[in-house]
Amino acid sequence: MPVQWLIAAASWTLDAGSRISLPRREPVSAIVPARTSIFDLAAAESWCTHASASPAHLQSVYRHLFRRGGALTAEALHSEAGLPRQLASGMCSAFVPCSSRVVERVESAGGRKLVVELASGLRVETVLIMHEHLSTGRQRCTVCVSSQVGCGRQCSFCATGTMGALAQLSAAEILEQVWHARQSVREDGGAEVRNVVFMGMGEPLDNLDAVLSSLRGMTHQSLFDLGARRITVSTVGGSAGRIMRLADEAPRVRLALSLHAATQQLREELIPSARAVPLDALGEALDYHARETGAGACLEYLLIAGLNDQPDHADALAAFCRERKGPAGFCNLVRRPAFHTTPHHATRLLDRNPSAPPPRPGPHTAPTCALTVPPSLRPRSRTTRRALARYMGTRRRRMRAWPPSTPGCERCTACMRWCDGAQRQGVMPRGHAASWSSRGDGPRERRFTPGHGLSGIVQGAPCRHEQAVC
Repeated sequence: MPVQWLIAAASWTLDAGSRISLPRREPVSAIVPARTSIFDLAAAESWCTHASASPAHLQSVYRHLFRRGGALTAEALHSEAGLPRQLASGMCSAFVPCSSRVVERVESAGGRKLVVELASGLRVETVLIMHEHLSTGRQRCTVCVSSQVGCGRQCSFCATGTMGALAQLSAAEILEQVWHARQSVREDGGAEVRNVVFMGMGEPLDNLDAVLSSLRGMTHQSLFDLGARRITVSTVGGSAGRIMRLADEAPRVRLALSLHAATQQLREELIPSARAVPLDALGEALDYHARETGAGACLEYLLIAGLNDQPDHADALAAFCRERKGPAGFCNLVRRPAFHTTPHHATRLLDRNPSAPPPRPGPHTAPTCALTVPPSLRPRSRTTRRALARYMGTRRRRMRAWPPSTPGCERCTACMRWCDGAQRQGVMPRGHAASWSSRGDGPRERRFTPGHGLSGIVQGAPCRHEQAVC
């Protein structure tokens, strides 16, 4: 029978090197089972308090594991990390290097999917996205992590929503996904993982305590040492209060809102859980987050043909963006590819998690991680990347979809799509979506021409669909 440690909450925390400091809570007695993951920072702090270890000991252990790639053995902790022999032996008997394992790897163009099996036997997906920086051309690696097994939001276009919420991931299980992704990249000699997005399985704000604890581990200088601005938490906006709490406790972490519709009725059709949060309350939460963090949110808008891609939907989205107060955000238009009502990958996930209910076919079904871009829409040439950099000016500028109409300009359905050059390169929205400066309220002058490598549409040019003037 494994030994269990009966301890209280940590009387000290590893504050040295911490970029996100969570509020202290009252000590509560808890039973921490043996062979706990070393990624559980709160459990490690509590165990060290019980063992009369200092914060310097725990900091030395994490630096040994994360920076030098050392092993979690008693001899290595004693000789390389400098722990007393008895303390090193006790830590190795109480903790394991990792409680999950990668059971499947699926390669694709520009990315890789890892199927991670948890200690409970349930499985989640972690997606590695490799791409080039638009301005420098250097390779970047972004990890898309899951926060739940399944999801209870039941979005009609999401495959994970058909599974229901099966389990909440702990902070250690979320951090282990980043660890597996980093080890996978290092084995192939790729770029280091510097960006993390919570856009995998589950709704992060439904598991907010574990997400905040994992954010602390990701940004801690003794662990993953990621910049908080390089982490994005995506939510469907199921709770305005939790968005405000995220702004208070992790103000430097980016926020992405899955909007998908700018009218309450249509949003409730796409996202049934939107009935609990009106758009007005959601907008106030976004304004509060922008005011407290100094950065606007990313509005994710999935274009579904014939449902939310009409001109009146564009006007509603523009009105919702103009009503926002504080720093300007930007709108990310995601084109929905064609999928079957019951995706193959969702069926495979249900096979791995037999306790999940059968999928509920929906009218609009999209992949679990909407961040994956088809290969035909990725940038291909350095000329295109440089032209885009000249057009955007600086990275401080933001994009807003569909600014106010200019006199004599009418929108056609095709204006919801991308222009010819962007459809090939996948880097530029249609010319009608003008670029906006973060310092002013008016549209900036366009700076690109077809000679720059982008066959865009300049203001006043005839629409290529011959239905309007853009």
